[in-house]
Amino acid sequence: PMSLQSVQLRRPGELDAGLDEMLRRLRGRGVCHDVRVLYVIGAHRFQERHLLDELFPNLERIYLFHPLPEVQAVLRAIARQDPRVRVFAVAISNRDGTARFIRTDNRGMSSSLLRMKKHREHFPGVHEVEEIEVPTRTLDSLIREHALEAPDMLFMDVQGAEFTILESLPAALKATLHLIYTEA
Repeated sequence: PMSLQSVQLRRPGELDAGLDEMLRRLRGRGVCHDVRVLYVIGAHRFQERHLLDELFPNLERIYLFHPLPEVQAVLRAIARQDPRVRVFAVAISNRDGTARFIRTDNRGMSSSLLRMKKHREHFPGVHEVEEIEVPTRTLDSLIREHALEAPDMLFMDVQGAEFTILESLPAALKATLHLIYTEA
């Protein structure tokens, strides 16, 4: 079993290196070969794509979800280069509709449906700069509407809203998952 004991709070930039190390610990495990359909919730600029490709050699489909308009061009460029990738300009949530989305001043990396709270203490250089209205969708409704394959893996980086997403998943969808990877 993998331990989280070695993961400590780090400054921005250092945090990504620690999380990448946790991902690398999956290398060679059987679950890596079972992941064919990946959902990246809070994809931002999909910085992890090369590492995920390396770790999960049987990836057939990659669905990216992020509501910020300024990252859509980056994500769509990735999709044009990789036919496995499809982009959805929505915030995944526990309901379909719209919601207030808080944009941050670190190129949107800490933007969220939730206020920063403890994040401010750990990353005092990051600030909320504005609120925008974004579409929200549940995974279940998106899967049905777009006839998407069910995920084998959820990769979530949604600044504290992970539990809201997980609790909204129907049992049948949870049963398809081999792996959930998220910041906590």
